[in-house]
Amino acid sequence: YGNALYLGNKENPYIVLIKAANKKIKECIVAKSARFILNDAFKDCVSLKTVDLPNTLLSIGKGAFFGCKSLETIYLPESLESIGPAAFFECASLKNIQLPKGVSAIYDATFAKSGLESITVPQQITCVGTIDKDPEHEFYYYGVQCGAFADCDKLNTVIFEPHTKYAQRCRAGIG
Repeated sequence: YGNALYLGNKENPYIVLIKAANKKIKECIVAKSARFILNDAFKDCVSLKTVDLPNTLLSIGKGAFFGCKSLETIYLPESLESIGPAAFFECASLKNIQLPKGVSAIYDATFAKSGLESITVPQQITCVGTIDKDPEHEFYYYGVQCGAFADCDKLNTVIFEPHTKYAQRCRAGIG
């Protein structure tokens, strides 16, 4: 369905999006009943320009859109609770993104080397970068740990909404 391969069951054959059908896809409409996108699902799909995510999606895995240099448009649904480290790493054409209210952390390299120009960090975000000693959410690029917005050369503005619960125990995610 929609240029992707899935795992599921009788009731819902599209629970988990495993990977893109091939690396040359230009768009993907994720099945309306999908709940998870696995790690590296669209990694290096360099021609992928648009992705349509359903309102049932709960999680985007680590490196899910890593290296999707042409990705311009993706709407993150309000149902989304988790975005893995390096999910949008090297998405050079991605200029804007709206973080949904269900997401509580922006992990290592989530938007590193992307084309983001500005981002608003919603008040429910408690961490930007990695919580110390949490290997599940760390990301290393050629042996160097990356901040959430590392090497975002076009990023001019990071706005923290009033009353953001940004935790001091997290490393700075910018830089």
